[in-house]
Amino acid sequence: QAERAKLEAERTNLRKEKELLEQRKVLEEERQKLETEKKQMASIKPPIPAMSKELRRDGRFIAYDNGTVLDTKTNLMWAAKDNGYMIKWSDAKKYCEAYRGGGYTDWRMPTADELAGLYDQSKNQKDESRPEPGNGVHLNDLIDLTHSVIWASDKRGVDEVAYFNFSYGSKMWWHEHSRNDAHAIPVRSVSKQSAANEIGRDSSFISHGDGTVTDTKTGLMWAAKGNKSSLDWESAKAYCDNYRGGGYTDWRMPTQSELAGLYEPERAIRWKVTPLIDVPDECWANETRSIEAAYFAFLNGGRGWRHHNLFKIGALPVRSLIAKKESRFIDHGNGTITDTKTGLMWAARDNGESIHWPKAKKYCEDFFLGGYRDWRLPTTAELAGLYDNNKRYKALGRFPVNLTELIGISDCSTWTSDSRGAESADFDFCNGKQGWWDRNYFVKPVLPVRSAK
Repeated sequence: QAERAKLEAERTNLRKEKELLEQRKVLEEERQKLETEKKQMASIKPPIPAMSKELRRDGRFIAYDNGTVLDTKTNLMWAAKDNGYMIKWSDAKKYCEAYRGGGYTDWRMPTADELAGLYDQSKNQKDESRPEPGNGVHLNDLIDLTHSVIWASDKRGVDEVAYFNFSYGSKMWWHEHSRNDAHAIPVRSVSKQSAANEIGRDSSFISHGDGTVTDTKTGLMWAAKGNKSSLDWESAKAYCDNYRGGGYTDWRMPTQSELAGLYEPERAIRWKVTPLIDVPDECWANETRSIEAAYFAFLNGGRGWRHHNLFKIGALPVRSLIAKKESRFIDHGNGTITDTKTGLMWAARDNGESIHWPKAKKYCEDFFLGGYRDWRLPTTAELAGLYDNNKRYKALGRFPVNLTELIGISDCSTWTSDSRGAESADFDFCNGKQGWWDRNYFVKPVLPVRSAK
């Protein structure tokens, strides 16, 4: 009897083991099926965004009907409008990465430098977040910001995150979890995937299909095909001035240096120029002296001068996407300004707040802008070199300061590197004078500088 019970128990155990094996087999088949489905899903590519229509151009910016704006200088594509409400930094990052404007899936939060590249003091939008009149939002109106403060992706230390202020043109830092009073705007880098109206790309050159080619490195737009007729200099200049490629009316004759900027001797092809531009063998340039005019030879990269009436060569129109407002100062569009007279490179905006001198010194030493890390406090003499009685604008709408409007300061005076004892000097752009102050008691803004030569 006992033996029979033992055999029965063994049979029962065998049945259970068999059932378990069958269940495991079914589960394994289900698992493999799920894995196959996951791989199939992963292999499905997102739809390629449909070609969009250009709505409007303003300088280097192109707005499209899919809610995107292309900056042809930086080759960045921006959402045409920010998120429209206050948001924490972490949520702003998620918002940007989840954004699907224009059908693209590679949106992200911009860096502070990328935001600074949009800042343009000559532009002024209303800050919709402020009922009272304020300093406005300074950037091209093709991009609609409903708040002046925009989160950036930069982080430092344990919990500090950056933002950019479009009222004052400054980058600042907040503790990540302590603030939620900034907005978010997504950006994406346009690389091999074409921007909406891009039909061809070669290195830094973009062909737009309307008879124009943009060089994103120099911010110049070229005619896609030069005039290869035999023209004297006057006729070539008239041809360039009257050119209407792409519907633009501000075409001109290029300088010799601009033409030389197209020549790339490292190219393996016979013509050392992007194949997107059909250049004449030789082109007239804008410079003249006496009865001669400059030219550039694409045959060999040569430069020279020829009689402007006797010689007849080709012409290649060009236009600037970024207007140069002053001959002495160059706005690089990345938050930096070069003074060609002194060779100094300045931050386009001060730090936006008054701080003690030791913090101002550290601020400059830690400053990173335009890809440079060698920023410092300027001397009194360097700041005095910016002072100009012929220039005047109101700092933050309050004090009239005397310097180029390309450099924005938030108060009359800024700290200098000059010190004596317990005092440090400032320079006052209202009266052009130096002052001395207790460096640990008085507070002033700071304008970083670097030696660009």
